[in-house]
Amino acid sequence: MKKYILAVMVGALCIMLFGCQKTPEESSVVSKEDGISGSVVCEPLKEGEKRKTDVPTHWEFEEKKSNDRVTIKADLRLGEQSIGNLPVIEMKSHGLTQEELKGLIDYFANSEELYKPQTVTKDVYQAVLDRISSKEGSYAQSAYSTSIASIQNATRKGMELAPDRTSAPEKVEIGFHEKSKDSGVEAARSWMSTESENTDTEDYFAADVGKDRTAHIEAERYNQEIDNDSSFLWMEGSDFVEEKTIEYEEMQNEYYSSYNMDTNGYAEKFHELADAYRKCMDKSTFTEEDGKKQAEQILEDLGIDGMSIVDSDRTVWFPKDACSENNGLGLGSDILWQGNLDKGVPGYLYSFSRSVEGLTSVSEGVVAEETADSYMPPFQIETISILITEEGVKYFKWDGIAEEVRTVAENTKLLPFEKIQEKLTNQIFYWYSGKGQSTNDTTLLEYDVLSAKLQYTYTTAYQEPKHAWMVPAWTFTVQESLGGNPLQNLSYVINAYDGSVIGEVY
Repeated sequence: MKKYILAVMVGALCIMLFGCQKTPEESSVVSKEDGISGSVVCEPLKEGEKRKTDVPTHWEFEEKKSNDRVTIKADLRLGEQSIGNLPVIEMKSHGLTQEELKGLIDYFANSEELYKPQTVTKDVYQAVLDRISSKEGSYAQSAYSTSIASIQNATRKGMELAPDRTSAPEKVEIGFHEKSKDSGVEAARSWMSTESENTDTEDYFAADVGKDRTAHIEAERYNQEIDNDSSFLWMEGSDFVEEKTIEYEEMQNEYYSSYNMDTNGYAEKFHELADAYRKCMDKSTFTEEDGKKQAEQILEDLGIDGMSIVDSDRTVWFPKDACSENNGLGLGSDILWQGNLDKGVPGYLYSFSRSVEGLTSVSEGVVAEETADSYMPPFQIETISILITEEGVKYFKWDGIAEEVRTVAENTKLLPFEKIQEKLTNQIFYWYSGKGQSTNDTTLLEYDVLSAKLQYTYTTAYQEPKHAWMVPAWTFTVQESLGGNPLQNLSYVINAYDGSVIGEVY
């Protein structure tokens, strides 16, 4: 839900090491037999051995640009950092097998019957249109008026294609087939201008679980011909809301209010809603650590190795009929307004990713300007998200399922941190420049670096465009503020041994 809402909201607004050997002025990623320059390769350290880095314990800088209208700064205590080996590992997409699919379904469906998902009926579309007409929930935000008009038109088109009533229950067997299509939903989502997918191959599975359809399953199998990834989703209930989503919405509303774009007092109303969600979250009867142990046990039960926790977030989970179904219709943020918090159950969403030498991996990044040293990885980082409540697991999503091919280099050295800082500030300024601020506009923009972490990410493998290299990378979270009002958080991922900028796979 978080990514969907983020896309809608942004659309609405129209980075080291001493040792090994001296680092050259510029590192090259090409020319060596294995595709990685010898200038960045180190002899592997002995087990347990560590290296010091040139990363400042207290990272502090401030740089002004564009006649002082733009300020880029950091004031972070990074602490003493030492690292072990930093290998480069080649990965490829894993084709989910029939046996693996069955094993995952058996674990989560608990022997219940599986049924073909039902097509969204006209009454669901009408409910969205009614909310738009009466300006309920997110549709009361005047800043979204242009998008809302497009949503309304698309929803009407979708309703014309929708059936009047649900079809008779139809059981399904476990297996891959063509993706089920709902022409009404496709039409209703056309306002987002999403690219069409190739769904004609037999690489998909979808089912509702049990006669009461209290849970849903979706799976996809990697097929090189359609350039997709393997994934698996199981979810019980209607939907859930993360605290990070609420925080993002609050940030957006503050921005709209400060620029007089909130003419309906929406921000104040949403603040009350956010408080209600947090009160529900406060009712949790188990600790974050207890939930983490349950999530890790699920990974162990399923035999999934090599994954480590990245973060966790408080949530409110809604059982069936306690919230609008997440069917992709209308504004994604409107789901926040439709949840019945009297029936909401507090929980924690745990995010795991593949780890290397104790460092987790991350894929989200922004390429502000396409240059020779910026690129997109061929597929997304392997991640698993697990939602745990006092009742147990409610959500499991495994994306970008991958497998290791080989170790390209056992150890690498890193670009000096000052060069990483330079790459970061350049990218931030590229982002700002894309806004096209006029010379007469005196609005002050600030970019505060909120976090900096050494992690891993994917780049394209040398001479293997369908494979990825897992490489050490610096990941930054930067808060963009306009006129002193926070607008949004931006993510930047920079290759730690050559300074190239790595974008996000969509």
